[in-house]
Amino acid sequence: MIRNIRPSLTRQVCLLLLGAFLISPLAAHSREATVAVAAFDLLDTSLQGEMMPSSSKPDKKRLARTMQQLARQLDDSKFFTIVGTEAAARISAQLRQNQVYLHDCNGCEMRIGKTVKSDYVLVGWVQKVSNLILNLNVVLREVPSGKDVVGASVDMRGNTNEAWSRAATYLLENSFFPDYEKVRKSSDQ
Repeated sequence: MIRNIRPSLTRQVCLLLLGAFLISPLAAHSREATVAVAAFDLLDTSLQGEMMPSSSKPDKKRLARTMQQLARQLDDSKFFTIVGTEAAARISAQLRQNQVYLHDCNGCEMRIGKTVKSDYVLVGWVQKVSNLILNLNVVLREVPSGKDVVGASVDMRGNTNEAWSRAATYLLENSFFPDYEKVRKSSDQ
């Protein structure tokens, strides 16, 4: 004999099952991770940079634009939410008083992540060998352990705004995001 189950009871059971799924570890892991972005570093080892340090002003502007572009693209992705932008900038400036490079400061960048309570901190740097040869690098580090989760690097040819912008997009789409997705999938198993 088939009984007619009340629709409200069916709805309640469905809501209960949905609620149980939403609080499960699987669902919790699938949420967007929070990321704080530390100020990026410029390593100008070019002859021009060695001879005339003030010549790097245009490169510092490009570095700031590239950092903002990467943060925006990370935030627009399905993986990450950027948090604590102002606090990260303020703490980065404080750390720079004692550290030359934030990407290589023995964990000082973890202070940013701990302050804004992010899951990760993104550090990045551009190494300028010449006006023709540059390299953009990023590393996503887990807070508070400082463990490198994923890193990516891309070579740039040419020192123009367009070259830097294209390099940033290429780095994320062809290296960083695919590698992060692999890390996520392997941690789900």
